[in-house]
Amino acid sequence: MESTYPLWTGTENADNASKISIGSEGKLVYIKTAHPLSDYSSMLQGNTEETKNFKQTKDANKPRACLGGYAYRYAAPAGVHLCDSDGSHIDNGWDDLDYKPYKDAPSGENLFYLYYMPPGTTDVGFGTYEDPYWQWCTNFHESITLREKRCYSYNNSSTITGYFINFTEKSKAYAFTNSGHSNSDGMHPVNITGKGHYRYLNHNGTSVTGSPYCILNPDGNKLWQPQCGVAPWFTVAGDFQTIFPPERPESIACAESVKEHCESILGTPTTGCDATNYIVPDILKTGISSFSTKANNTTCVTNLLALDKNSFDFNQFNTCYDEAPESSLYNGYLVVRVSDNNIFTSSTGTLSRNFIFIFDRDLNEQVKLPPTSPGKYTFLYFAEGLSGTLQPATSTGEYDYFIYTKKNISNVLFNNTPLKGAIYAAVADETSGAKNCASVGDMTFNKGIEFNEELLNSLSKAKILCDAKASTCGGTTSSSSSSIPASSSSSILDEENGFDSFHIAAAPQLGISLESQRIAAKSEIPTTDHFDPIVSSVLVLPRVIYLTRDPIGKLSDYYNVINLNGATEVKEASKVTCSSGAINTIGLLYQDGNKLPEGLHTCTCKSTQYEDNKFYLYVSGLAGGAPPVSFTTDKAEVTAGGAPVTVSLDLPKSNHGNIEVDVLVSSIPAGWTVTPQAGVQAREGASGAIYKVTATLSSAAASVKPIFTVSPGPK
Repeated sequence: MESTYPLWTGTENADNASKISIGSEGKLVYIKTAHPLSDYSSMLQGNTEETKNFKQTKDANKPRACLGGYAYRYAAPAGVHLCDSDGSHIDNGWDDLDYKPYKDAPSGENLFYLYYMPPGTTDVGFGTYEDPYWQWCTNFHESITLREKRCYSYNNSSTITGYFINFTEKSKAYAFTNSGHSNSDGMHPVNITGKGHYRYLNHNGTSVTGSPYCILNPDGNKLWQPQCGVAPWFTVAGDFQTIFPPERPESIACAESVKEHCESILGTPTTGCDATNYIVPDILKTGISSFSTKANNTTCVTNLLALDKNSFDFNQFNTCYDEAPESSLYNGYLVVRVSDNNIFTSSTGTLSRNFIFIFDRDLNEQVKLPPTSPGKYTFLYFAEGLSGTLQPATSTGEYDYFIYTKKNISNVLFNNTPLKGAIYAAVADETSGAKNCASVGDMTFNKGIEFNEELLNSLSKAKILCDAKASTCGGTTSSSSSSIPASSSSSILDEENGFDSFHIAAAPQLGISLESQRIAAKSEIPTTDHFDPIVSSVLVLPRVIYLTRDPIGKLSDYYNVINLNGATEVKEASKVTCSSGAINTIGLLYQDGNKLPEGLHTCTCKSTQYEDNKFYLYVSGLAGGAPPVSFTTDKAEVTAGGAPVTVSLDLPKSNHGNIEVDVLVSSIPAGWTVTPQAGVQAREGASGAIYKVTATLSSAAASVKPIFTVSPGPK
């Protein structure tokens, strides 16, 4: 039950418990370690020590702490630490009052919480223990010569009173106390900084580690007193149960199907990055094997790389670009390999053409990036990461960069200008597949990172970046070297080896901080002269929809149309078309046993007012669950004295095999009867009779299954 991160952190969520609702009406909810609100008072807020209410008895012979003692009359033996028993150097502390470590129970209805302690272990307790660090002075008197008290005799140990956390017995091993100890005392290795020599067993100096339910008291004057609580509080919509049936009912799928679905995407559990249990694969790859062959293949470039790195003028590379023959460029980009001479040490000038810079070693020093001209893009490839700081060379200008690293980058610092691009830290090596788990240590973007779709489109069309699923990446495009467009559409996924630019994150991780808690009394509203008009647009979310080959429902059930900047587009299934004609964009996706084709499919949501928007379907595998069944008719009228009516189910064509369906019939008029058909069993439920239908689905054809006949009584 050891925990380095408490389940309870000092705040309650009971007021928002309704946001966590488990189960549904009429269904059983099994939670083995859950308890209703009524248990909280009887288990954790009662009036006895067993229910966490402790009498903090004050006893001078059993103090809360020993803070120091008198010198021994003679030279004190090694390891002897005398505790003064007359009270001037001990902290009696206790007040003879009751204390409940667990916070008061919240108010509300239908509240539940999770709580579990293993047998033989108690989360919090109060009592005494023997502290062998201290020896209790039993005989002392004032020394006239030295004018101080001296100890003449002592016991072998002192009895200390305190709280215990996550304990099996009340002993020093579980004590939670402010009894002083030396920093060099090996038996008490943890001392909280700034608290003298106070020592809390089961505490790492910042938080309690011995119980997931208790933390250090937020009151700095009561650090010897733990504070406890439970979280999260939640509500239950169904019938709450803590005792599982001997055998799991077939109607309870538990989490196995969810686990199988996740593993179909992420693979089986393994050691991932940042100590996770799964590896999230890279979503893109580079054309390094192709564009690296174009590196430094002009005399102009090689001459520049030999110049003094101090105050290097990057305008010179623009000249190299203009002088280079088309065959020396890689799809409109000039490729430069930086090895030993770090020309980025002190950069001047502006990159006014498209460039790729390959760093084949860790430069281990600052890399200052020159600004770029509008509509011109630069791709940085760090093969060995960077131990130094990556930052702009100036506080002005535009920085259209895509930064790709195979190894760690220590620091990225953009104080006064935004990065208009992205930073991508690769999970695995592109060639060997070895897991690198690259990351960026510290990132500072005071002006933010701006998503740059044009940059990503240009890199994709130039085969510098590709979808990770592409078989290859790189090679010569059909476009001329100087006319690779930066398309404004998001249809990259349709291009060979392309990717969906909306899914390339701006950075490998983002930090969020609170800039100010002050509410301004008034705000200055700038004039509209300083702003460009915002264009209305629409976006289909999610951008990628994962479906099985036999999904339930319609395609429109899986996406939504988001209006941006005042757009007024209405979601209509008829406006959507998909690249595969086998995908029904209006009716049911799966019917009559016709499964969806596997693979990646592009769908387009057309608009007459705004730009068309694309989204994607990734179809793979089968749901594995029973197919949906329905009644043959929506309703049937039965009148008193009329003819009997048989109720039937439409069974779809399926290779699922046997299915079971429960049909609930509420109370019926007196004199009426419901007669079950063959293969149907009736039983009484809480809200009426339940008819259990057992049937076998046919993979050859759909069928109709009668379930019962309703016979009306006389008029």
